[in-house]
Amino acid sequence: MNQVQKILLITGCILLNISLFSCQKTMEKNYKFTTNAFCADGYGMHLYHGYFSSPGEKSIPIYTNHLSGPWGAKGGGDVIGSGLNPVPDSLHIGFYSDSEDKFYEGDFALPYEKIVQLFEEDSEDPDEKGKTFNDSQSGKMLPYRKYNGLTVSVTPGGKVYLWIFGPMDQVGLGVYQAKEVQRKWRDIFENGGREETVAYYLEKIASEKVKKEIATHSLPYTLWDSYRERFLWKYVVEGAKPVSYLHFKAINAEEEGIFPPRLGNDQYKERAVPYWFRFYFTDAKGKGYYALVYFTKDPKYYLKIYKSKKGTYWPEDTKEEQAYWVFKQMEKDKPIDLVFKVGADPQKMTVWVRTPEKEVELTDIIVYVSPYEFKK
Repeated sequence: MNQVQKILLITGCILLNISLFSCQKTMEKNYKFTTNAFCADGYGMHLYHGYFSSPGEKSIPIYTNHLSGPWGAKGGGDVIGSGLNPVPDSLHIGFYSDSEDKFYEGDFALPYEKIVQLFEEDSEDPDEKGKTFNDSQSGKMLPYRKYNGLTVSVTPGGKVYLWIFGPMDQVGLGVYQAKEVQRKWRDIFENGGREETVAYYLEKIASEKVKKEIATHSLPYTLWDSYRERFLWKYVVEGAKPVSYLHFKAINAEEEGIFPPRLGNDQYKERAVPYWFRFYFTDAKGKGYYALVYFTKDPKYYLKIYKSKKGTYWPEDTKEEQAYWVFKQMEKDKPIDLVFKVGADPQKMTVWVRTPEKEVELTDIIVYVSPYEFKK
């Protein structure tokens, strides 16, 4: 075999492998998942086209139009037909940014293999693990999965963030940059005019802070990227035993649900700064409690979630909170323990950030601990 024949043979094998891989992608099984889109609180957006597409060129639409906050929210979303869809390998999006009076569009390749891997993960909840449910929409018995949705958030400047989520977990998949485009308003929107939309946004949606940013040309374009900074940390519960499950959220909109056997044995992992924790525990006497921790000193965020009061879900800039700055003070790349200390009175639980060299109590936070009776 001469050199030319060898090159032709190698080229043919490469093309065959690419073709087989492409066919394999198009034959992948379908999964039950929803899609949705959001924006940061106060920075209104209009999604005028948004959909995922699969290797087999099936379109999976995002039905949300007028986007609301918070950034990185999950849940909701409509599904059509059986609700079963192939894993997408691309995202297509076009949106109007109210705060900038600009249009953005983009087409993005997605981490297909990673999404397949995550959609394959079974639920870790002991009540669901290894079990199936009767899905009335598809008429099939489906396994409980850890992830069942894709959520998108867009921010001023055309940034597009993508996560995969489930009931207790959310993982970032990528950050993309849409391009500013010139569009005629009437070609995009049938109702209302551009001036009317901008006026309504400034009067009804934008906060005083955002109005000032618009007037002074100081929109925080890099704010949401800054939330993605990671630290090597794990949680520790001292003086008590965590039971049932533990659930926490981080400022980069990722979250984790941890069940036994991992519950009492968290490992160091690169994560963003946490802003919310909840877990159940038993104290030294075996009495049960429920703990809820907000890493902010302003109670309106607790009230918004649990008491249906007015307010935003997040502080306007979580980097201004004590927890962020304490994490930043710790030596870079060194393991950090986030410690929940339970003493003689469990309802006076304290929270600390600790390394072998340093320990700082978080005092500008909200801690609620209530007695809880576990079912026998």
